[in-house]
Amino acid sequence: MAAEQFRTLLAEYHRKKWFPEKYPDPFGEFIDYISDDMISGIHESWKKDQLRNSLHTAYTIYRILPEVRFADLLAEYRVSMRELLDENVLPEFALYHLRTRAEDPGDGLWDKLRRWSEKWESVQASWWHAAGNCESQHADLLDAYSGSLGFDRKTQPAILEEKLRATKEFFSWQWKQLNAGNSFQDLLRYFRLDSLSTSADWNDLPALAKGVMELCHIRKSPRLLKSENPAVQFLYVIEPPHRLVLEHGRGSPFDSLRFLVELGKGFFYAGHNPALPAEERLCGDPSLPWFWGYLYSRLLVEPAGIRSLIGASAEVFANHTDFTFHVSYRHDVMLGLYNCGLPGQWKNAQDYFVTLWENAVPVPAPQHLYLYELSHSTESFFRARAQHCARLAARALRSRYGWNWFASPKWAGRARDYWWEGFRLTLSDVLSDLQIAPTDEYAFLAIE
Repeated sequence: MAAEQFRTLLAEYHRKKWFPEKYPDPFGEFIDYISDDMISGIHESWKKDQLRNSLHTAYTIYRILPEVRFADLLAEYRVSMRELLDENVLPEFALYHLRTRAEDPGDGLWDKLRRWSEKWESVQASWWHAAGNCESQHADLLDAYSGSLGFDRKTQPAILEEKLRATKEFFSWQWKQLNAGNSFQDLLRYFRLDSLSTSADWNDLPALAKGVMELCHIRKSPRLLKSENPAVQFLYVIEPPHRLVLEHGRGSPFDSLRFLVELGKGFFYAGHNPALPAEERLCGDPSLPWFWGYLYSRLLVEPAGIRSLIGASAEVFANHTDFTFHVSYRHDVMLGLYNCGLPGQWKNAQDYFVTLWENAVPVPAPQHLYLYELSHSTESFFRARAQHCARLAARALRSRYGWNWFASPKWAGRARDYWWEGFRLTLSDVLSDLQIAPTDEYAFLAIE
């Protein structure tokens, strides 16, 4: 394999994949590198040289493999995801519209999502079943890859599932205290956070980004682009660190939390050393950008950050924003368990989904979404791990730099040093450097 040619083709594919309308087939010559043999070859090379980046590159190709191997199934899946549910509502954004719309009785969006799920059930099942089959062929790679990130993929699911069980009563109590409702639809409506809606001008997300950058001594960020789609809060990592676009839609307290997660990821990518080879700017620990996203989103969770940014009644505000992250953490753990365990549970996939859901969230599971939710599960374990570690890191940073740790110039300089290394570092490397020991404690039980 010619290293420079591979890097050039990898970077070109990565740049094109964000623009499906312009580049319906983004692979070009890079498609020659996407094969079982190439993955196995890079894995074997890693066994000899133990260069971690080789392993991360092999994993990147593994993630793309189903798109090439099952192109016809993927095409059908994409057709299903492009069918409008209602007016201009794509399935991808259905939960946003269910959250923000007034409750609609009768033939509403919820019923339309149910009918869409039933209509496309076989297409969705075929795609996800095929994509999951790649895992068994590369189990050794996945074992080595997870080990390079600092966890054991064989034992971690059991640990996380036990965490959900052990904290179910505590979470149910918290749920009742905040009156999050008795159904999934009630929970979506809770996420409107109506009681916080007058605390700030939530539609001015660029002003929020500017405030965070000034407060936290951030020098570089992605370019902000207003989206015509109100549901969007998404970072396009086109050519890091030179070309990053954060597309943002409508603001609300909850959408601002989503925006800050993407903004924090953008700080990480914008801070890369541009001289790094392409694979060290694009291939690595998926938990790492999410970690930075969740760490900086804590400015709307910790009272000191809330006071600095919006001056609201911080304690009341923090109760609600912290709870929304608690829900998302449990949801991500559940999705990770579902994604991990589903290959052995396909005959009982819907029942398996329901069992995991009701262990994580104390409301009846939306059974018809058992395949739809797989679209949210591909990085769920990485997100859950990143959020857990961000809470641990914030606790350590408060101890070291004070309650306003995010505004410390010393911490800002240290964060820039981490970002400069790109994906040469893993999340475990960052935690180790911060002298934060790995722990299986349930972070949401700790007093913040």
